[in-house]
Amino acid sequence: MTFDWDIQRFEALSSTQDTLKGLCDAAEGTVIVAHMQKGGQGRHGRVWESPPGNLYFSFVLTPDCKAIEIGQLSLLVGLALHRALSSFTDEALLLKWPNDVLLGGAQKKCAGILIDCDLVGDAVRSCIVGIGVNIAHAPDYAVSLDADLSADDVLQHFLAIFQEVYVSWKTDGFEAFREAWLGAAHKKGASLSVKIGERLESGAFHDIDALGNAILRMEDGSFKTISSGDVFLGGV
Repeated sequence: MTFDWDIQRFEALSSTQDTLKGLCDAAEGTVIVAHMQKGGQGRHGRVWESPPGNLYFSFVLTPDCKAIEIGQLSLLVGLALHRALSSFTDEALLLKWPNDVLLGGAQKKCAGILIDCDLVGDAVRSCIVGIGVNIAHAPDYAVSLDADLSADDVLQHFLAIFQEVYVSWKTDGFEAFREAWLGAAHKKGASLSVKIGERLESGAFHDIDALGNAILRMEDGSFKTISSGDVFLGGV
């Protein structure tokens, strides 16, 4: 069930995500890497600032799973990225649901993940996973890791770790990784606010379920399952 990574490198692109979307016949394992992006994309329509010196890449997966299982895949990508980046810094890293990687002390984002899926009914035909890692530069609201890091070393290490996790997930399922994700993430009881459209839900992080959804404990003691949203750790 393994596959070979086909890495294609570019000096500058509008975005690695859009470039892969334009390759309709791209096989699983196709990777697009850019030294810089002119229109980098973050989640919820945000711009991902993309100057030279950081790592920007997107890759294709054909997971052969149901649409409701994409939450699992999202957490797996985050877990693999957390493991990869932990090899390059002595500072603690923290996963924020669903898949941001924060530098633990500052609790600011050092890496982010965007997943676009092509669905056929309730099945996933393919996914394009985009990742940005702030290595040398970061905007004021984020943080960078270390300007002396090699972006290619980080890329190669992530791809090796992710393939192992991905193949295991397809063979053995999500439960084997659930505790690992929880161990790398914000602690149970941490205050989370989730913006869903114009609605804001606030509560304490309680758990993740079998599909990778977040479960919040609300002030009245009830529990609410969150499948997507814009998440703020410690409140807005």
